Amino acid sequence: MPTIGVFKDELEERLEKQYTEDEFADLCFDFGIELDDVTTEAELAAKLNATGEGAAESTADSSRVIYRIDIPANRYDLLCIEGLARGLRVFLGKEKTPVSGSMRNLPTARRHAISHRCSKSLSQRTPLS
Repeated sequence: MPTIGVFKDELEERLEKQYTEDEFADLCFDFGIELDDVTTEAELAAKLNATGEGAAESTADSSRVIYRIDIPANRYDLLCIEGLARGLRVFLGKEKTPVSGSMRNLPTARRHAISHRCSKSLSQRTPLS
């Protein structure tokens, strides 16, 4: 399973609620993911430096709490803080489930309007140097 690290304060801001470690671990379990570890930037840097995987650079705010969360391999939508927060908000009933579908089911006029908008935004992009 992939493991992601998210800052506790950023995730709680997106979820609009403060959680204790136990409450968040229970929420993760109910949602189907696992809270693997709770650490800080300083502790993580020290671990990486001890294993030779990274340099231990001191940061201005090294006391920020990091949640290390195991994500199931088939849930690519949860591999970033935005996707994780959206998934948890939907699970908690704070947000409606995103709806996606095929354009084939849309009326022809609506399909044309969407296609026109997409091609217009693509033509406004500048090529990469």
